[in-house]
Amino acid sequence: MRQNNTNQHDGVAAVTQCPVAVGESVIYTWKATQYGSSWYHSNFALQEYQGIFGGIIINGPASANYDEDLGVVFLNDWDHQTVDELYAVAQTNGPPMLDNGLINGTNVYGDDDDASQTGQRYDIIVTANQAEAADSFWMRAIPQSACSDNESTDNIKAIVYYGDSVTTPKTIGYDYTDSCDDETDNLVPVVSKAVESADWSDLAIATVGRNSAGLFKWYLNSTSLLVDWADPTLGQVLTGATEWETKNAVLQLSEANKWVYLVVQTAMGVPHPIHLHGHDFFVLAQGSGIYSASVTLNTENPPRRDTALLPASGYLVMAWETDNPGVWLMHCHIGWHASEGFALQFIERYSEIGGISDESSLNDGCSTWSSFQDTYSIEQEDSGI
Repeated sequence: MRQNNTNQHDGVAAVTQCPVAVGESVIYTWKATQYGSSWYHSNFALQEYQGIFGGIIINGPASANYDEDLGVVFLNDWDHQTVDELYAVAQTNGPPMLDNGLINGTNVYGDDDDASQTGQRYDIIVTANQAEAADSFWMRAIPQSACSDNESTDNIKAIVYYGDSVTTPKTIGYDYTDSCDDETDNLVPVVSKAVESADWSDLAIATVGRNSAGLFKWYLNSTSLLVDWADPTLGQVLTGATEWETKNAVLQLSEANKWVYLVVQTAMGVPHPIHLHGHDFFVLAQGSGIYSASVTLNTENPPRRDTALLPASGYLVMAWETDNPGVWLMHCHIGWHASEGFALQFIERYSEIGGISDESSLNDGCSTWSSFQDTYSIEQEDSGI
């Protein structure tokens, strides 16, 4: 959910706020102008993967006609161990295979298939004209083995049915291509926008390795992000800080309304869903191999997303305009990878951030958190995000 001039309500621990202490609360306030389907989730210590997430629908114009809105169909994987137990495995042996998957929070015993990546959303219109074929149909969520795995790939199902009673479906699944493609060639924004030439550009190369303790860490340009829960970057900006440690992975975009081009590249045979806070970026190119100037960039109404796939052993070219002051996180949306440092921060239009922030409110939350953390001796074991 894009925060437009409401950076302090972005909800990212160690970036825009301190974590919320047990027994305390926080109210996030923003203008709901970005209509359509979205979701919310915790941005603290892998809590998202313990179930702290949900769907949001903001009503507004649609690009196609439909009769009935059936709400959100939410897909997620699930495990019988806690994320804290699993993180210890992820740091030493790599991402663990989870036990099963859920549809809208459960796993019970469309008319087509759709490939989506972690963090992405699609609005899908189903023509309900198959009542003569069957009363009930299986809806299947199948993890693509090319980029993920699950202990229960054939049993992540829900039932779509006609009438008032549910019977066990007998329908069989469609054939599909097992791949991790984002299929952006098929996505054409209804509201057309063009991309101007770059005013600022950079290349971020993603790698993985073990640190001195033998734990896996992800790096962008040799930096594995590490931020402090009790000292968020936004708070540092509001107190006048102008320099950051290398481990904070800060890039500054000082000027307003300039075009930013960022190439994220990896030689690793692992795909990554790249998520940028504060912006819907333009996907100029995706591909395999090493990015070079010979790659054709799509600047005429390219797809716009807040999450797009960095292909395995490939590159992703992103573009956005500096039209939203704040401290914005960019990270891999695979939780293990983000917790292992696959992230960086953009400080956008530094001089304007103070005017749209409430320093007193931020400090109050951090004071409460610090007291809670000290009282219960809570140690930060991950990157902070």
